[in-house]
Amino acid sequence: MDGETVAREKARLMAFNDLFASAGLEPTMAELFTEETWELFEMVKQNVDAGNRDEAFIVDVFNDTSPTSKADSIIYHFKLMTSTYMKLNAPLYEGFLEVPVEEYCATRIEATNQEIEQPGLFALTSGVIAPSGFGLEVLYLDRSEGDDVTPYNFVPEGQNLAMITLLYRP
Repeated sequence: MDGETVAREKARLMAFNDLFASAGLEPTMAELFTEETWELFEMVKQNVDAGNRDEAFIVDVFNDTSPTSKADSIIYHFKLMTSTYMKLNAPLYEGFLEVPVEEYCATRIEATNQEIEQPGLFALTSGVIAPSGFGLEVLYLDRSEGDDVTPYNFVPEGQNLAMITLLYRP
């Protein structure tokens, strides 16, 4: 990865800003949550350009629990992109939901303090993460005995992609 790749990915994700209104989201509301994402992208680009491959600063951003933490805004931004993708591709998800896509997004994707479910994970992967050339791995910490962690991979079959790893603990 180089700085130009990071800049291209930032531009791709910024294109979601133009889609928010098409999906019924208030663009000015969405803008409140995007700035932190773009700041993180700049940090990544600066580190990549400097030859620093240590990703500890990213872990620090997402583990920060202070009142000024950027993590909640970044996560919410990704929720908005996921919701937008689901709404604009509703036929792909309607058969898997018990409620209309619009309602599902409002109550399960956009709502705060909601854990993502499988339809949302598919939308996050298909619409937001996979186009960047990454796969998604969810490590399921189910509190069963032993040290084994159950991984769930959301990667198109036959593809060997770099992975973004999320932890889930019920």
